[in-house]
Amino acid sequence: MTGISVALGVIFLLILYIFAIYGGIAQKKKKCDEAWKKVADELRRRYDLTPNLVDTVGHYAPEQKQFLATVIGARNIAMATQAIKQKAEAENAFKLSLERLISLSVSHPSIKANENFVQLQEELTVAEKNITLTRSQYNDAVSKYNEALLKVYNKVVARMFSLQKMDLLELMETGQAPDQGVYT
Repeated sequence: MTGISVALGVIFLLILYIFAIYGGIAQKKKKCDEAWKKVADELRRRYDLTPNLVDTVGHYAPEQKQFLATVIGARNIAMATQAIKQKAEAENAFKLSLERLISLSVSHPSIKANENFVQLQEELTVAEKNITLTRSQYNDAVSKYNEALLKVYNKVVARMFSLQKMDLLELMETGQAPDQGVYT
């Protein structure tokens, strides 16, 4: 009877330990999900600014109609993409097209003089700063989650519950691409 009690006690403690490890990992995963929601909100803010920006530039640069359609296309692709690595590629392409769109104001001074354009440009700059901040928070949360999965005992629990490593969101910074302008 004592041997069975000890065995049941050990099994109980082992189960308790497994759930404690799982709870710690699950908490880190939840932080990743919360951080991602913040990134998604900031990306959505940038998506929402784009049609107005394209309309404003299109009014002053109608010869750029095809390019403006490309900007909207890049926006739509970025909005529709879900997987993190593909999302980063789509976002980088979209951001590059936005930077090119903003650089049109150099060759069209009337665009830069437009109050609506200036306001949209300022809002876009704020959105970009917020994207950088929230992306950094997301990447920090993902790094901590991934590190937790690498610990010896955590690996066993992670496999038991099919927990997978998460990808970092690697976006280019404003002006990072060669020969591209910045928003302000």
